[in-house]
Amino acid sequence: MRQEKGIALILVISVLAVAGIMAVSFAFTMRLELKSAVNYLEATRASYIAQSGVTYAQQVLKEDDRNIDSFEEKWHTLFTGADIDNDGDASPDSKWINIYNEEGETIGRYAVLARDENNFLDINTAYKHNLSPLKVTEGWTPYELDLKKFLTGVGLKDPDNAFDDIVSFRYGPDSQPGEAGVDDNQNQRILDSDGIDNNANGIIDEAGEGIDEPMEYDP
Repeated sequence: MRQEKGIALILVISVLAVAGIMAVSFAFTMRLELKSAVNYLEATRASYIAQSGVTYAQQVLKEDDRNIDSFEEKWHTLFTGADIDNDGDASPDSKWINIYNEEGETIGRYAVLARDENNFLDINTAYKHNLSPLKVTEGWTPYELDLKKFLTGVGLKDPDNAFDDIVSFRYGPDSQPGEAGVDDNQNQRILDSDGIDNNANGIIDEAGEGIDEPMEYDP
């Protein structure tokens, strides 16, 4: 009789242990599911907030109908600030814009960085600024932008070598911007009689001006 009671007690304890393990496992699973649901909700909210920022910035840009941009326009003043570094250059450039619910509570925020990319230097077209006393830069094409000075300004260890490598890669083995000896962009007839030093060599309308010029390079 005592042996049967002992066996029954062991069975009861075993059943309770299994039930306890199942309960703990269920509770742990439910906790994970709850965290997963919360993470999904927050990720979805963040996605919609980010998209609202993009949509707002696009609308501001669409309303900008001026031909000349300035930092006093909305595309710059609305988004520029010192709250966050949006482009990763270790310098804050944007400000947080809060989003509120109907009760006036903050439910999220976003930051937008808008830039006028027309002010960027294109290394595919920039070449060099002629420092000859005989030459006053015409500003006729982007190739008169000083690529070497730019490379020096961004802190490269060897800007001269970088400049040579870029130009060599750009112009190829013959060191000419297009096919050597050919008026690739068919503008010689205009350039050698327009009264402008188009090739920035200090000579106006010399013979052959317009042939093998930097602007013949087509990236």
